[in-house]
Amino acid sequence: MWRVLIRILFMIVGTAISITLLLNGYYYNGLLFGTITIVILLNLYQVLSTYFNGLQKVLTAIIYDDFSNEFPLPRHESVYQKAIVVYEKYRVQLLNYESQNIVYNQLLETVFTSILILRKEHEEWRILLMNQHFRTYFKVPDVRSWKYLHSFIPDFCELIENKQFKEYKTTVDIQIEKEERQTFVLQTSNQIISGKEYYIIMLDSVQRVIDATEKEAWISVMKVISHELMNSLTPIHSLAQNVDEMVQEENLTDSDKEDIRVAIKTIVNRSNHLQQFVERYRKLTMLPTPDKKAVDLHDIIEQSLQNMRSLFKEAAIEIHWVPVKNYEVKVDVVQFEQVLINLLTNAYHALKHVEKREVEIKITKEAQRIYIDLFDSGALIDPEIITKIFLPFYTTRRDGAGIGLTLSKTIVEAHGGYLIYQQLEEKNCFRIIL
Repeated sequence: MWRVLIRILFMIVGTAISITLLLNGYYYNGLLFGTITIVILLNLYQVLSTYFNGLQKVLTAIIYDDFSNEFPLPRHESVYQKAIVVYEKYRVQLLNYESQNIVYNQLLETVFTSILILRKEHEEWRILLMNQHFRTYFKVPDVRSWKYLHSFIPDFCELIENKQFKEYKTTVDIQIEKEERQTFVLQTSNQIISGKEYYIIMLDSVQRVIDATEKEAWISVMKVISHELMNSLTPIHSLAQNVDEMVQEENLTDSDKEDIRVAIKTIVNRSNHLQQFVERYRKLTMLPTPDKKAVDLHDIIEQSLQNMRSLFKEAAIEIHWVPVKNYEVKVDVVQFEQVLINLLTNAYHALKHVEKREVEIKITKEAQRIYIDLFDSGALIDPEIITKIFLPFYTTRRDGAGIGLTLSKTIVEAHGGYLIYQQLEEKNCFRIIL
């Protein structure tokens, strides 16, 4: 700035001297000083033009997020220098943002959850992001129009629209093209960022979750089976060897005969235990195909409660259940009653050692699915064992066989449904989805 002031000062002085000389008749000297003044004026114009052009370029680059240019930092402090500092600061921030954006997009593209992010523009929703799993699973192109997406998966879009793009979490049935309807866990959320409204949708296939845990479950099953077999076969093998050595002796004493009798009795006991274990396993693996018939759900629940009422009455357990009519389901009555009795028995054992003893049954219908919720007021299941409760032979009761919940889950899935455990309203809840 001081260089501009010096030039202006020289121009004023030069102009004054030039005019004075011309008025006093020194024309050549006056013209010389006049020429010098004009040169200084042109130089001033060039300096100011360069300064403001540079400043304009920097500000334009910041306004339009164009950080591809390199601006040399002037030696002298000025507005132009500060503008370049601001430019470099925003440039670094943009590079960091773009790097993070690449990482986040890569993560979203690789997760096995369908993700859709919408942004509201002029009262209409536009698709900001549709990850690879969503495109592949639902067989849709990478579109940006919500209305266009509606033409590919109308069931899904109508469901979101009926919920008025609000936050919620539920299970839904969606038909993909002409394939069989599939059940998904749907979770949505609203976010407002910098005045823009965003709507995030996450979909996870229930079947995928089941498949993902199936391998781990079977590994646990094989560990249990191996443990049970070794616990029985090891003593049987050892005792059988001992008996074989004893019977080869010519003269058996009374003590030897007693040892043989005890050994044989132990072998029989361990064989019976092994037979019972195999029988329990056979129930899980040899479940007959359900003989489905259309029945009123009310009748099945009422019959199951009737079978448990005396036991509940003896334990002072209250039953809360509002009878419903016209909820027709297609199930194997015997198998489905067994599921309900297993769950009610579970609730009975959970309530035996608490003061508040209540069982509640709720039935709801949503999106062509029927939800049967069985609540109990017992102690909540420890989060560490929630993932294990449906594993075969897993039990926390000394007298438990560990097949009730596994068998119930197998039966419900054989009917095309799901059995899940949740903790709702600070209560245990087993939910059957048909």
